[in-house]
Amino acid sequence: MRGDAAGYINVLRTRAGAGTVSESQVDLNYVFDEYARELCGECSRWYLLKRNGAFETRLASYNKRAAESFKKDFYLRPIPTKYLEAINNPAEFGQNPGY
Repeated sequence: MRGDAAGYINVLRTRAGAGTVSESQVDLNYVFDEYARELCGECSRWYLLKRNGAFETRLASYNKRAAESFKKDFYLRPIPTKYLEAINNPAEFGQNPGY
């Protein structure tokens, strides 16, 4: 599996003019870092960190001030009021915790 990841990452890095990586260099943290570099601004990094439960560790390492105020409730985003107002049974669904 790790060999597959290195192959996919090397396609991106070659396109970007960066050097290749070996299988031994690739772990989940490397994927997080590469995702931040290559796909910055694509607005999907939040989902990667959420899916892997990586907010706490990444914030603690790279943004200590944000880590101090991070709550697990932030894994769920607020449901926009306009959507709750558009359904017949908003009380049944309710808002996500913390919002």
